[in-house]
Order: sequence, then C-alpha cells, then structure tokens
Amino acid sequence: MHRDDDARMSAVPEGVGRKPDEIILGYVEQFRTYKIGHSFFVAGYQASDLEFLRKPFERAGLKCSIRQVQQDAIYGVAGVRVVRVEGPEDEL
Repeated sequence: MHRDDDARMSAVPEGVGRKPDEIILGYVEQFRTYKIGHSFFVAGYQASDLEFLRKPFERAGLKCSIRQVQQDAIYGVAGVRVVRVEGPEDEL
C-alpha cells in the first residue's frame, strides 16, 4: 500500500464509497425504464420498509414518490406504491 492510498482511505468515512449492491442496481435499472407516472406496488409493507430505494434512485437522477396506501386502486389491498416522478434525468 502506498502512502497516497493510505491517505485516501482515511479520508473516506466508513460505509461511504462502497460498491453498490447488484440487486439494488437492478431495481434502479428497472425503474429507469418506467415513464413518468408509472409505478409498482408492494403488498403488505410500510413506506419506511422501501425507503432504502430512495437514495440509489436519486443518485441515478431518478425521483420517486413512496406512498403508503390502505387499499390499492388496482390490487385492493394495503401496501406501498412507488411512483416515478419527474427528476433530474428527465430534464433535457
């Protein structure tokens, strides 16, 4: 290890700059294909359970709305609907 490598490693806070999880990257790439207003639904979960998706989406320039619903309009059960809204990637 070189002295420069040592300095760089100490400058990065623990947990920052680690390699992204491949599964999360898959979610990001799938969400990137959604048009503005398109969404997906996860039955039986709370909105806080899906907050882990917000930062990776934002890093990719994608903006989302994560909303708890008591009865989904399509499936008729409680859960969370994640909607793609206009974000930085959409401003050309």
